[in-house]
Amino acid sequence: MVGSQRALCRSTSKIGWAGAAVHVLTVLALIFTAAFAVTAQQDTRPYANIANPLPDTLDQLYRDSATIKIGRVRVNQAGYRPGDDKFFYYVGSSASSFSVIDTVTGATVATGTLTSKNVTSAGQLKIKASNNAQIVSGGDTRYTMQSAAVSGTVYEGKIDVTKPGRYRVKVGNDVSAPFWIHEDLYGWVRDAAIKFPAVNRCGDSESWFHGACHLKDATQGGWHDCGDHLKEGITQSFLHSMLGLASAALKDRDVDRYGRNHNNTLQTDGVPDVLYEAKHGSQYVVNAYNNAKGDVSKMILSVGGFGPDHQWWGQPEMQDRMSYERGGPVRDARNEVGANILGNFAAGLALTAKNYAIFDKKFADTSIAIAKKMYEYAKTHQTATQTPAYSGN
Repeated sequence: MVGSQRALCRSTSKIGWAGAAVHVLTVLALIFTAAFAVTAQQDTRPYANIANPLPDTLDQLYRDSATIKIGRVRVNQAGYRPGDDKFFYYVGSSASSFSVIDTVTGATVATGTLTSKNVTSAGQLKIKASNNAQIVSGGDTRYTMQSAAVSGTVYEGKIDVTKPGRYRVKVGNDVSAPFWIHEDLYGWVRDAAIKFPAVNRCGDSESWFHGACHLKDATQGGWHDCGDHLKEGITQSFLHSMLGLASAALKDRDVDRYGRNHNNTLQTDGVPDVLYEAKHGSQYVVNAYNNAKGDVSKMILSVGGFGPDHQWWGQPEMQDRMSYERGGPVRDARNEVGANILGNFAAGLALTAKNYAIFDKKFADTSIAIAKKMYEYAKTHQTATQTPAYSGN
Protein backbone atom coordinates (compact mmCIF):
# COMPACT_ATOMS: atom_id res chain seq x y z
CA MET A 1 0.00 0.00 0.00
CA VAL A 2 1.18 3.52 -0.71
CA GLY A 3 0.21 6.27 1.69
CA SER A 4 0.25 7.11 5.34
CA GLN A 5 0.83 4.39 7.89
CA ARG A 6 -2.13 5.51 9.93
CA ALA A 7 -4.38 5.49 6.86
CA LEU A 8 -3.26 1.96 6.12
CA CYS A 9 -4.28 0.81 9.57
CA ARG A 10 -7.70 2.30 8.95
CA SER A 11 -8.20 0.49 5.66
CA THR A 12 -11.43 1.12 3.79
CA SER A 13 -11.65 -2.62 3.24
CA LYS A 14 -15.00 -4.15 4.04
CA ILE A 15 -13.48 -7.50 4.93
CA GLY A 16 -12.84 -6.66 8.59
CA TRP A 17 -9.90 -7.01 10.94
CA ALA A 18 -8.40 -10.05 9.22
CA GLY A 19 -7.98 -8.08 6.00
CA ALA A 20 -6.62 -5.11 7.90
CA ALA A 21 -4.10 -7.37 9.61
CA VAL A 22 -2.84 -8.51 6.20
CA HIS A 23 -2.31 -4.89 5.20
CA VAL A 24 -0.49 -4.11 8.45
CA LEU A 25 1.82 -7.10 7.98
CA THR A 26 2.50 -5.97 4.41
CA VAL A 27 3.38 -2.50 5.66
CA LEU A 28 5.77 -3.95 8.24
CA ALA A 29 7.52 -6.03 5.59
CA LEU A 30 7.90 -3.05 3.28
CA ILE A 31 8.67 -0.29 5.74
CA PHE A 32 11.67 -2.00 7.30
CA THR A 33 13.14 -2.99 3.92
CA ALA A 34 12.69 0.36 2.16
CA ALA A 35 15.60 2.75 1.67
CA PHE A 36 15.00 6.45 2.22
CA ALA A 37 17.15 9.54 1.78
CA VAL A 38 18.11 11.13 5.11
CA THR A 39 19.46 14.64 4.57
CA ALA A 40 22.81 14.00 2.87
CA GLN A 41 22.97 10.38 4.00
CA GLN A 42 21.37 7.34 2.37
CA ASP A 43 19.89 4.75 4.72
CA THR A 44 21.44 1.33 4.69
CA ARG A 45 19.35 -1.64 3.62
CA PRO A 46 20.46 -4.67 5.61
CA TYR A 47 17.18 -6.53 5.74
CA ALA A 48 16.09 -9.38 3.52
CA ASN A 49 12.55 -9.33 2.21
CA ILE A 50 10.00 -11.27 4.25
CA ALA A 51 8.10 -13.87 2.24
CA ASN A 52 7.30 -11.36 -0.50
CA PRO A 53 6.30 -13.34 -3.61
CA LEU A 54 6.62 -10.35 -5.93
CA PRO A 55 9.81 -8.47 -6.88
CA ASP A 56 10.27 -5.11 -5.16
CA THR A 57 10.48 -3.48 -8.58
CA LEU A 58 6.81 -4.14 -9.22
CA ASP A 59 4.47 -1.22 -8.76
CA GLN A 60 2.07 -1.36 -5.80
CA LEU A 61 -0.80 -1.16 -8.28
CA TYR A 62 0.28 -4.56 -9.59
CA ARG A 63 0.50 -5.95 -6.07
CA ASP A 64 -2.98 -4.72 -5.22
CA SER A 65 -4.42 -6.20 -8.39
CA ALA A 66 -2.98 -9.58 -7.39
CA THR A 67 -4.64 -9.57 -3.97
CA ILE A 68 -8.00 -7.95 -4.61
CA LYS A 69 -9.85 -11.09 -5.61
CA ILE A 70 -12.30 -12.51 -3.08
CA GLY A 71 -12.65 -16.29 -2.98
CA ARG A 72 -16.01 -18.01 -2.71
CA VAL A 73 -14.69 -21.05 -0.83
CA ARG A 74 -13.73 -20.23 2.78
CA VAL A 75 -11.80 -22.71 4.91
CA ASN A 76 -10.30 -22.36 8.38
CA GLN A 77 -7.23 -20.21 7.72
CA ALA A 78 -5.30 -21.97 10.47
CA GLY A 79 -6.16 -25.39 9.07
CA TYR A 80 -7.59 -28.39 10.90
CA ARG A 81 -6.34 -31.03 13.29
CA PRO A 82 -6.95 -34.64 12.14
CA GLY A 83 -9.64 -35.24 14.77
CA ASP A 84 -11.46 -31.92 14.27
CA ASP A 85 -14.83 -31.47 12.62
CA LYS A 86 -13.60 -29.78 9.43
CA PHE A 87 -16.32 -27.41 8.21
CA PHE A 88 -15.94 -24.94 5.35
CA TYR A 89 -18.33 -22.54 3.59
CA TYR A 90 -19.13 -21.62 0.01
CA VAL A 91 -20.97 -18.53 -1.25
CA GLY A 92 -22.70 -18.85 -4.60
CA SER A 93 -25.95 -19.09 -6.54
CA SER A 94 -26.16 -22.86 -6.32
CA ALA A 95 -23.97 -25.79 -5.33
CA SER A 96 -24.45 -29.42 -4.36
CA SER A 97 -21.06 -31.15 -4.13
CA PHE A 98 -17.36 -30.56 -3.58
CA SER A 99 -14.04 -32.36 -3.78
CA VAL A 100 -10.85 -32.21 -1.68
CA ILE A 101 -7.60 -32.05 -3.64
CA ASP A 102 -4.10 -33.00 -2.41
CA THR A 103 -1.94 -30.01 -3.37
CA VAL A 104 1.17 -32.16 -3.81
CA THR A 105 -0.20 -34.96 -5.99
CA GLY A 106 -3.23 -33.19 -7.46
CA ALA A 107 -5.32 -36.24 -6.64
CA THR A 108 -8.90 -36.05 -5.37
CA VAL A 109 -8.83 -37.58 -1.88
CA ALA A 110 -12.43 -37.01 -0.81
CA THR A 111 -15.81 -35.76 -2.01
CA GLY A 112 -18.88 -34.53 -0.21
CA THR A 113 -22.20 -32.72 -0.44
CA LEU A 114 -23.05 -29.12 0.45
CA THR A 115 -25.96 -28.03 2.62
CA SER A 116 -27.63 -24.64 2.28
CA LYS A 117 -27.61 -22.57 5.49
CA ASN A 118 -30.59 -20.56 4.19
CA VAL A 119 -28.75 -17.27 4.63
CA THR A 120 -27.06 -14.98 2.13
CA SER A 121 -23.74 -13.14 2.28
CA ALA A 122 -22.09 -10.38 0.26
CA GLY A 123 -18.66 -8.77 0.29
CA GLN A 124 -16.49 -6.39 -1.69
CA LEU A 125 -12.98 -5.00 -1.29
CA LYS A 126 -12.02 -1.41 -2.10
CA ILE A 127 -8.48 -0.06 -2.06
CA LYS A 128 -7.54 3.62 -2.11
CA ALA A 129 -3.84 4.39 -2.45
CA SER A 130 -2.29 7.76 -1.62
CA ASN A 131 1.17 9.21 -2.06
CA ASN A 132 1.07 11.77 0.75
CA ALA A 133 -2.01 11.15 2.87
CA GLN A 134 -0.20 12.29 6.00
CA ILE A 135 0.96 15.66 4.69
CA VAL A 136 -1.82 16.50 2.20
CA SER A 137 -5.08 17.61 3.75
CA GLY A 138 -7.62 14.91 3.11
CA GLY A 139 -5.04 12.75 1.33
CA ASP A 140 -4.20 12.64 -2.36
CA THR A 141 -5.61 9.75 -4.36
CA ARG A 142 -3.13 7.94 -6.54
CA TYR A 143 -5.60 5.29 -7.60
CA THR A 144 -8.62 3.38 -6.39
CA MET A 145 -9.35 -0.27 -7.03
CA GLN A 146 -12.49 -2.23 -6.34
CA SER A 147 -13.09 -5.95 -6.49
CA ALA A 148 -16.09 -7.61 -8.01
CA ALA A 149 -18.90 -8.05 -5.53
CA VAL A 150 -19.20 -11.59 -4.20
CA SER A 151 -22.68 -12.55 -3.04
CA GLY A 152 -24.98 -15.52 -2.83
CA THR A 153 -26.35 -18.25 -0.61
CA VAL A 154 -24.08 -19.66 2.08
CA TYR A 155 -23.47 -23.43 1.82
CA GLU A 156 -21.74 -25.62 4.40
CA GLY A 157 -19.52 -28.61 3.71
CA LYS A 158 -17.64 -31.05 5.92
CA ILE A 159 -14.20 -32.36 4.95
CA ASP A 160 -13.85 -36.08 5.63
CA VAL A 161 -10.04 -36.29 5.61
CA THR A 162 -7.77 -37.20 8.55
CA LYS A 163 -4.44 -37.86 6.83
CA PRO A 164 -1.90 -35.09 7.55
CA GLY A 165 -1.15 -33.04 4.46
CA ARG A 166 -1.89 -29.87 2.50
CA TYR A 167 -5.17 -29.64 0.63
CA ARG A 168 -7.64 -27.44 -1.27
CA VAL A 169 -11.42 -27.62 -1.53
CA LYS A 170 -12.96 -27.32 -5.00
CA VAL A 171 -16.58 -26.36 -5.67
CA GLY A 172 -17.31 -26.25 -9.38
CA ASN A 173 -14.65 -23.92 -10.82
CA ASP A 174 -13.99 -22.22 -7.45
CA VAL A 175 -11.02 -23.36 -5.36
CA SER A 176 -10.13 -22.54 -1.75
CA ALA A 177 -6.80 -21.32 -0.45
CA PRO A 178 -4.51 -24.23 0.53
CA PHE A 179 -4.81 -25.44 4.11
CA TRP A 180 -3.09 -27.97 6.37
CA ILE A 181 -4.43 -30.94 8.25
CA HIS A 182 -1.93 -31.62 11.01
CA GLU A 183 -1.92 -32.25 14.75
CA ASP A 184 0.59 -29.47 15.43
CA LEU A 185 -0.92 -26.70 13.33
CA TYR A 186 -2.06 -24.48 16.21
CA GLY A 187 1.47 -24.61 17.55
CA TRP A 188 2.63 -23.41 14.14
CA VAL A 189 0.17 -20.53 14.35
CA ARG A 190 1.44 -19.61 17.82
CA ASP A 191 5.07 -19.73 16.69
CA ALA A 192 4.31 -17.54 13.68
CA ALA A 193 2.09 -15.07 15.54
CA ILE A 194 4.58 -14.39 18.33
CA LYS A 195 7.09 -13.16 15.74
CA PHE A 196 4.81 -10.18 15.00
CA PRO A 197 5.23 -8.34 18.34
CA ALA A 198 8.91 -9.32 18.27
CA VAL A 199 9.27 -7.33 15.04
CA ASN A 200 7.69 -4.34 16.78
CA ARG A 201 9.90 -4.39 19.86
CA CYS A 202 11.40 -1.01 20.68
CA GLY A 203 14.57 -0.21 22.61
CA ASP A 204 17.61 -2.43 23.07
CA SER A 205 15.35 -5.43 22.80
CA GLU A 206 17.01 -8.03 20.58
CA SER A 207 14.30 -7.82 17.95
CA TRP A 208 14.92 -10.44 15.29
CA PHE A 209 14.37 -7.88 12.53
CA HIS A 210 16.06 -4.62 13.52
CA GLY A 211 18.74 -3.21 15.76
CA ALA A 212 18.48 -1.27 19.03
CA CYS A 213 16.35 1.83 18.52
CA HIS A 214 14.84 4.88 20.22
CA LEU A 215 17.31 4.78 23.07
CA LYS A 216 16.56 8.41 23.95
CA ASP A 217 12.85 7.87 24.64
CA ALA A 218 11.42 9.00 27.98
CA THR A 219 10.40 5.37 28.51
CA GLN A 220 12.53 2.82 26.72
CA GLY A 221 11.25 -0.50 25.45
CA GLY A 222 7.69 -1.47 24.61
CA TRP A 223 6.35 -2.08 21.13
CA HIS A 224 5.94 0.12 18.07
CA ASP A 225 2.38 0.66 17.09
CA CYS A 226 0.87 0.38 13.63
CA GLY A 227 3.62 0.11 11.02
CA ASP A 228 5.08 3.36 12.35
CA HIS A 229 7.39 4.00 15.31
CA LEU A 230 4.93 5.47 17.79
CA LYS A 231 4.42 3.67 21.09
CA GLU A 232 0.75 3.87 22.05
CA GLY A 233 -0.38 2.97 25.55
CA ILE A 234 -3.77 1.78 24.33
CA THR A 235 -2.45 -0.83 21.92
CA GLN A 236 0.61 -1.78 23.97
CA SER A 237 -1.45 -2.38 27.10
CA PHE A 238 -3.97 -4.54 25.25
CA LEU A 239 -1.20 -6.65 23.72
CA HIS A 240 0.53 -6.93 27.09
CA SER A 241 -2.63 -8.13 28.83
CA MET A 242 -3.39 -10.67 26.09
CA LEU A 243 0.15 -12.07 26.10
CA GLY A 244 0.05 -12.29 29.89
CA LEU A 245 -3.31 -14.04 29.79
CA ALA A 246 -2.16 -16.53 27.16
CA SER A 247 1.01 -17.34 29.07
CA ALA A 248 -0.87 -17.81 32.35
CA ALA A 249 -3.97 -19.65 31.15
CA LEU A 250 -2.25 -21.84 28.57
CA LYS A 251 1.02 -22.56 30.31
CA ASP A 252 1.22 -26.09 28.92
CA ARG A 253 0.90 -24.73 25.35
CA ASP A 254 3.66 -22.12 25.71
CA VAL A 255 6.96 -23.54 24.50
CA ASP A 256 10.51 -22.30 23.95
CA ARG A 257 11.12 -22.36 20.19
CA TYR A 258 13.16 -19.15 19.94
CA GLY A 259 15.95 -17.34 21.69
CA ARG A 260 15.41 -13.77 22.81
CA ASN A 261 16.26 -12.93 19.23
CA HIS A 262 13.90 -15.06 17.15
CA ASN A 263 16.61 -15.73 14.60
CA ASN A 264 18.05 -18.07 17.25
CA THR A 265 16.27 -21.41 17.14
CA LEU A 266 19.13 -23.78 17.93
CA GLN A 267 20.13 -22.17 21.23
CA THR A 268 16.96 -20.93 22.89
CA ASP A 269 16.75 -18.81 26.03
CA GLY A 270 14.99 -21.29 28.32
CA VAL A 271 11.87 -19.11 28.68
CA PRO A 272 8.60 -20.00 26.89
CA ASP A 273 8.18 -17.62 23.97
CA VAL A 274 4.80 -16.05 24.80
CA LEU A 275 5.87 -15.56 28.41
CA TYR A 276 9.10 -13.89 27.30
CA GLU A 277 7.23 -11.48 25.00
CA ALA A 278 4.82 -10.65 27.83
CA LYS A 279 7.81 -9.97 30.08
CA HIS A 280 9.10 -7.50 27.47
CA GLY A 281 5.86 -5.57 27.98
CA SER A 282 6.20 -5.78 31.75
CA GLN A 283 9.68 -4.32 31.57
CA TYR A 284 8.32 -1.28 29.71
CA VAL A 285 5.78 -0.65 32.48
CA VAL A 286 8.42 -1.11 35.19
CA ASN A 287 10.65 1.37 33.35
CA ALA A 288 7.81 3.92 33.22
CA TYR A 289 7.03 3.45 36.91
CA ASN A 290 10.65 3.81 37.98
CA ASN A 291 11.15 6.90 35.79
CA ALA A 292 8.07 8.43 37.47
CA LYS A 293 9.61 7.65 40.89
CA GLY A 294 6.59 5.57 41.85
CA ASP A 295 3.99 8.23 41.02
CA VAL A 296 1.44 6.48 38.77
CA SER A 297 -0.01 9.80 37.62
CA LYS A 298 3.34 10.74 36.07
CA MET A 299 4.07 7.51 34.21
CA ILE A 300 5.00 7.98 30.53
CA LEU A 301 3.12 5.18 28.77
CA SER A 302 2.99 6.58 25.22
CA VAL A 303 5.86 8.04 23.18
CA GLY A 304 6.06 9.88 19.86
CA GLY A 305 4.26 12.57 17.87
CA PHE A 306 1.96 11.58 15.03
CA GLY A 307 3.00 14.28 12.57
CA PRO A 308 6.79 14.10 13.01
CA ASP A 309 6.88 10.31 13.05
CA HIS A 310 4.87 10.01 9.85
CA GLN A 311 7.11 12.48 8.00
CA TRP A 312 9.85 9.88 7.77
CA TRP A 313 9.77 6.20 6.87
CA GLY A 314 12.85 4.19 7.57
CA GLN A 315 14.49 1.69 9.84
CA PRO A 316 13.71 2.32 13.52
CA GLU A 317 17.34 2.26 14.62
CA MET A 318 17.99 5.19 12.27
CA GLN A 319 15.37 7.47 13.81
CA ASP A 320 17.51 8.62 16.73
CA ARG A 321 19.68 10.33 14.06
CA MET A 322 16.73 12.30 12.69
CA SER A 323 15.60 15.76 13.68
CA TYR A 324 12.50 16.13 15.84
CA GLU A 325 10.54 17.21 12.75
CA ARG A 326 11.27 13.79 11.24
CA GLY A 327 10.41 11.77 14.32
CA GLY A 328 13.78 12.00 16.05
CA PRO A 329 14.59 12.89 19.66
CA VAL A 330 13.40 14.22 21.92
CA ARG A 331 10.19 12.36 21.05
CA ASP A 332 6.93 13.51 22.63
CA ALA A 333 6.37 11.96 26.07
CA ARG A 334 2.69 11.31 26.86
CA ASN A 335 1.72 9.91 30.24
CA GLU A 336 -1.84 8.95 29.22
CA VAL A 337 -2.70 7.21 32.47
CA GLY A 338 -6.37 6.58 31.75
CA ALA A 339 -8.09 3.72 33.54
CA ASN A 340 -8.36 1.79 30.27
CA ILE A 341 -4.59 1.75 29.78
CA LEU A 342 -3.68 1.27 33.44
CA GLY A 343 -6.15 -1.59 33.82
CA ASN A 344 -4.72 -3.51 30.88
CA PHE A 345 -1.13 -2.92 31.93
CA ALA A 346 -1.89 -3.93 35.52
CA ALA A 347 -3.48 -7.16 34.28
CA GLY A 348 -0.49 -7.81 32.03
CA LEU A 349 1.94 -7.30 34.91
CA ALA A 350 0.06 -9.61 37.27
CA LEU A 351 -0.61 -12.36 34.73
CA THR A 352 2.96 -12.36 33.46
CA ALA A 353 4.36 -12.47 36.99
CA LYS A 354 2.42 -15.69 37.68
CA ASN A 355 4.76 -17.85 35.62
CA TYR A 356 7.79 -15.58 35.34
CA ALA A 357 8.51 -15.89 39.07
CA ILE A 358 10.43 -19.13 38.54
CA PHE A 359 12.87 -17.26 36.28
CA ASP A 360 13.15 -14.00 38.25
CA LYS A 361 11.15 -13.82 41.48
CA LYS A 362 12.33 -10.30 42.32
CA PHE A 363 11.07 -8.98 38.97
CA ALA A 364 7.78 -10.85 39.38
CA ASP A 365 7.27 -9.45 42.89
CA THR A 366 8.05 -5.95 41.63
CA SER A 367 5.53 -6.41 38.82
CA ILE A 368 2.80 -7.45 41.28
CA ALA A 369 3.49 -4.47 43.53
CA ILE A 370 3.33 -2.01 40.62
CA ALA A 371 0.19 -3.69 39.24
CA LYS A 372 -1.58 -3.15 42.58
CA LYS A 373 -0.67 0.54 42.65
CA MET A 374 -1.81 1.05 39.06
CA TYR A 375 -5.06 -0.76 39.77
CA GLU A 376 -5.78 1.31 42.86
CA TYR A 377 -5.06 4.52 40.95
CA ALA A 378 -7.32 3.46 38.07
CA LYS A 379 -10.19 2.69 40.46
CA THR A 380 -10.15 6.27 41.76
CA HIS A 381 -9.41 7.89 38.35
CA GLN A 382 -11.78 6.10 35.99
CA THR A 383 -11.56 8.46 33.01
CA ALA A 384 -10.31 6.68 29.90
CA THR A 385 -7.44 8.03 27.82
CA GLN A 386 -8.47 9.26 24.38
CA THR A 387 -5.84 9.70 21.66
CA PRO A 388 -6.16 11.14 18.14
CA ALA A 389 -5.45 7.72 16.67
CA TYR A 390 -7.72 5.62 18.87
CA SER A 391 -10.52 7.87 20.05
CA GLY A 392 -13.39 5.99 21.59
CA ASN A 393 -11.26 3.08 22.84
